[in-house]
Amino acid sequence: MATKEEFIVEKILDKRRVGAKVEYLLKWEGYPEEESTWEKEENLNCPKLIEEFNKAAGNGEDNSYDVEKILDKRIRGGEPHYLIKWKGYSKKECSWEPESHLNCNRLLKAFNDEKTGGRDASSSYDVDRILGKRIRKEKLYYLVKWKGYPESEASWEPEENLDCDKLLRDFNNEKMGEVEESLLRGFDRGLKPAKIIEALLKDGNIYYLMSWLGSFETDMIPANVANAKCPEVVIKFHEERITWKVGAES
Repeated sequence: MATKEEFIVEKILDKRRVGAKVEYLLKWEGYPEEESTWEKEENLNCPKLIEEFNKAAGNGEDNSYDVEKILDKRIRGGEPHYLIKWKGYSKKECSWEPESHLNCNRLLKAFNDEKTGGRDASSSYDVDRILGKRIRKEKLYYLVKWKGYPESEASWEPEENLDCDKLLRDFNNEKMGEVEESLLRGFDRGLKPAKIIEALLKDGNIYYLMSWLGSFETDMIPANVANAKCPEVVIKFHEERITWKVGAES
């Protein structure tokens, strides 16, 4: 019966930080140095070797990473992320960290006060307006401008993560007003329809939001045009939304 191969740490060759995590370069017993690997500190069970390495490197036993300075800020998934300069590390090793992972309230407040002119920087992020719309891997995303932040910090968010129905409706209605300027834009360019994302009603007329094969763009297509150009796509869209009711057997 085959036994599980055991790997024993012979010595530690180097140390680095990846984000907020510490990793060590390990020389494995019975293997040459060229087969050494970087491993996360939390996965290791060799405290004596770690202690000896840190003492020899002049690091003592303190493996913590302290924030020296906050360099920048951006929003991802509705949460602020900060670009962190770590004490004792070069700017090449700066990393983006979510606010929830940081424990430097004084530095965060000072950075936000400087950016907002002393206004209170709320930890909640509200949608100011919708700037754009796109499809990635058959999922609908909106480009969100956050209240209190410039457009340069707008971020693409999946539709299901947003709670701003009125803003989404207003944005889609505004796009509907552009339909006449681009009725058959996708068809005119010879693009083939991929699928219908959603149906919208405007002035008593039905329009389909159409995605195209080989393109990230979408177009609002009048239902009568879609029915004539790609009836099978229209049928599939409606079939996926049909709810069948089965009556009781007599």
